[in-house]
Amino acid sequence: NNQKTVFEYNQKTFIYRTNLKYNIHENHAITLNYVGLNIKREGENRLGVSADEPFKSPNTLDKNVIGFAYNSHFLDRKLTINSSLKHYNFKIFTRNAKYIISNNTTVIEDIKTNENKLGYSFAARYYIAPKLFVKASFEKGYRLPEPIEIFGDGISVDANPELKPEESENLNISVHNTANFNKNKLRTSVNFFRRDVLNFTQKIPSAKRSKYENIRDVLIYGFELDFKYNYNNRLFIDANFTRQYSLNNVKLNERGDLNRAYKEQLPNTPFLFSNLAIAYDLFENPIKYKVTFDYNLNFVKEFYLGYSFTATAFNKNTIPEQLTNDLGVTVSTINEKYSVSIQATNIFNQRVFDNFNIQKPGRAIFARIRYNFNK
Repeated sequence: NNQKTVFEYNQKTFIYRTNLKYNIHENHAITLNYVGLNIKREGENRLGVSADEPFKSPNTLDKNVIGFAYNSHFLDRKLTINSSLKHYNFKIFTRNAKYIISNNTTVIEDIKTNENKLGYSFAARYYIAPKLFVKASFEKGYRLPEPIEIFGDGISVDANPELKPEESENLNISVHNTANFNKNKLRTSVNFFRRDVLNFTQKIPSAKRSKYENIRDVLIYGFELDFKYNYNNRLFIDANFTRQYSLNNVKLNERGDLNRAYKEQLPNTPFLFSNLAIAYDLFENPIKYKVTFDYNLNFVKEFYLGYSFTATAFNKNTIPEQLTNDLGVTVSTINEKYSVSIQATNIFNQRVFDNFNIQKPGRAIFARIRYNFNK
């Protein structure tokens, strides 16, 4: 903000995955899963500024999740039950972490964190009919912070080594149905969800900089509708609709006073959106080439840039409603050895914005050529 900088950093990421499964019986099995993530970030300002420069010494982030699950089937496999137990380990070492505390004072210090959490889940699926089933699940889980949230980027995103993992209780109930008639295939589903989240992580912008912070308590609930249609494997229609409430659930602030944002919709968070995708294969029985046309419609209802109570008579404090249309065509060989695609996005050049009200590019056209050496 007040000096020249050419900052570069290298980040090395290692991901480890292991899955073991043992069938006790044809209807009972146990599984053991391990997912590990190791990240090391090191960088410097090529113009050379100060000894306390972020990432001059390697910063490390380690995530380890071990899960044990028991899967079982009953009633001729009409009923499936899955229960699991997970252990979460989260370790960071931040050298010269630069962050801002409540009184707007900049602090630079080494930070070490090592946290262990235990989560669990239960899920069940029951077939009411051969193509109609219901699902329900409950989970006590954790979301471990990402590198950008903990370390920042050394320039415009401040580090927050005090960031805590999200802790949530999640409930989902859904109904799924499949119907086939002649050349028509139809799949529909409706899902109701609820999340009670402690230490919810949200990006907080401030002038030229931003920072990820925890909101002590957040309540999220709503429903989703999904619709998939297929005619003769030539016409494909996929539509979905989501209505969600993401509410600040902190009733009293740190001083014990009533929180003005209590039960308010979170800023920068859409609460009603839907999408429609249509694809059509031009030839029913192509001999050499396959030609596919596609169309996408995306809708986002007007949502809040800040909390609604901060709006004024002259500033609604909202991000405007957005509706965009995309068109495309793809020509490929039958064996998909190569293909050529042309895509036009936002064809009516509507004004569109991201979640922080920064305007995004308008109409654009893309071309892509793909060649598969294995075909």
